[in-house]
Amino acid sequence: MDLKRLMPLIRRESKGLGMPDPRMGVTKLGKNLRILYVDYVYEPGMAREFQKKIRELSERIRTTDEFKQLENARIYPPRIFGPPKALTVSFSIYARKKGVVKRVSTWLKRFRRKQTQQ
Repeated sequence: MDLKRLMPLIRRESKGLGMPDPRMGVTKLGKNLRILYVDYVYEPGMAREFQKKIRELSERIRTTDEFKQLENARIYPPRIFGPPKALTVSFSIYARKKGVVKRVSTWLKRFRRKQTQQ
């Protein structure tokens, strides 16, 4: 369940779609839940285009073998957040070991809040 294996793939696909280099990291949330967050900073007014591109990107990632090898991995849809000057569009891939899937959104919100405060 190594999400880091997806990083070079995401970089490659982003470049292919003409997107800037993303900021990425894997964070552990809870005992057996890991999140790979992918953040792109963009110019104001580009949000809609970016969301479309990220949707396309996640479709491409979904069809790759690397992603299919990760059991119980899901791609979260793009979110927009941040100050109005340099905004961030981001999406997350979360994977967990076998077990009960609890609601992830509250953890995600808490995690995002920590991210934006830094």
